[in-house]
Amino acid sequence: MGEVDPGKNILLSIDNSENSRRAIRYVANIVGSSGDYRITILNIIEDMGEDFFPSAAERQNHIEKQKQTSAALLAEARNIMREHAVPEECIRTEQVTAPSAYIAESIIRHAQHENKGTVVVGRRGISKKEEFLFGSVSSKIVSYAKDCTVWVVE
Repeated sequence: MGEVDPGKNILLSIDNSENSRRAIRYVANIVGSSGDYRITILNIIEDMGEDFFPSAAERQNHIEKQKQTSAALLAEARNIMREHAVPEECIRTEQVTAPSAYIAESIIRHAQHENKGTVVVGRRGISKKEEFLFGSVSSKIVSYAKDCTVWVVE
């Protein structure tokens, strides 16, 4: 598959929100069947940390369930891409586990590591109160991303 222009090397980070589904369809519509793009569809599995669970076994069980949910979500995203005639060889899916406080940083690090010229996220639709307390993943990505384009789909 050769070297791809970084601008056509897309990281699409998704969660289980409707805005993520819009982002998937948005990217699929832009990319279409050209075959010039390389898309990595990424789902971050939130690790709530040891203190959130009564035992290590319960924490591990929670993460395993999240991995199963993530796999189904990534399969759905891949199917949406294929429905829009995006060539199979242009699509890659990936799961990454990260602490819940560092999701945006994990997405940015992943984009930099893989030389992604475009990062696409759906705005999660959290309340202003939640955004103030915890920050918005999409806002953090827009603020901290360097040397790439960021698309936030709402």
